[in-house]
Amino acid sequence: MHYLGELYLSFARKELEHPKVRYLVHISERLVYEDIYTSFHIRKYEIRTHVTSHGPEKVTNKIPHSEAHLLGNLEKKRIVMLGSWVETGDILVSKSTPQAMKESLYAPEDRLLRAILGIQASTSKETCLKLHIGGRKRGGSSYNPKTIRVYISQKHEIKVGDKVAGRHGKKGIISKKIPRQDMPYLQDRRFVDMVFNPSGKTSVSKSYEASKQTQNPWVVEPEYLGKSRIYDGRTGNPFEQPIKIGKPYILKLIRQVDDKIHGHCSGHYALVTQQPFRGRAKLGGSGSPGSTWFYYHWGTIPNPEDAPESFRLLVQELQSLALKLNLFLVSEKNFQIKKKQV
Repeated sequence: MHYLGELYLSFARKELEHPKVRYLVHISERLVYEDIYTSFHIRKYEIRTHVTSHGPEKVTNKIPHSEAHLLGNLEKKRIVMLGSWVETGDILVSKSTPQAMKESLYAPEDRLLRAILGIQASTSKETCLKLHIGGRKRGGSSYNPKTIRVYISQKHEIKVGDKVAGRHGKKGIISKKIPRQDMPYLQDRRFVDMVFNPSGKTSVSKSYEASKQTQNPWVVEPEYLGKSRIYDGRTGNPFEQPIKIGKPYILKLIRQVDDKIHGHCSGHYALVTQQPFRGRAKLGGSGSPGSTWFYYHWGTIPNPEDAPESFRLLVQELQSLALKLNLFLVSEKNFQIKKKQV
């Protein structure tokens, strides 16, 4: 299991929201503002220059059909400047590869330039090294005539979607970032940093660890099980039942949400296998629509007769503006209008 950092944090085992989801974790904003779980990642990007049958590849700023703002962070060597701020899609190394093209393969604008102005079309294609998906980063470079390496440093703050785990099998996904004043607090006004779901995975080792850090020998005392009366920071009222409080060892895993998140789309499909082209690195793939089409094909998802949740949400927002909205259903057989409560 790869992890990035660890810290002893005060935690509480209490279900604030979504009680049926076992692995959700709520964190305090203090962990973000004080950079308690902030980590820095350095990644290496490498590109090589080759000698093709039509000539050697060149590191140059004369890239055909390239936009000016993509070349703004490059230095004289056509490599990204040290300490520059780059984002997804920016060019790190500007490189072109020569190629031989037939007259019929020229783009329409190239044919127009050749016919009117006599300008020769570009005989090279763009093979630049670009920053992959993963957010905004700060970069530096090292140059070699044949191999160019670019090192990118990225700052990762803990956010919703990151994965945390304990040393004894307890793991969870950050589901919500709560203000410090809304977190549960103890009787001495100390706020907790994390809230775990009590229905998640637990063990005796975690209970012993929490007891050892708080100096409370409640593991061997049947009358005192380590639970305390804590208060809800949102209302100020105490919870109905005592809640276990401790300071376990919490790890931040290397599976970051910035590296995992990807939006599926309905792209191109292979003619033979009918599989989607590309993948996550090239903004391709088609996961959810394909599964949905499969369910619809087998008739496992009936057509919804009631209003969708998005429409219910719209009705509630209009009702908050003192607007009354009535929903009517029209039957397809006899066109009778029936009033439906939303």
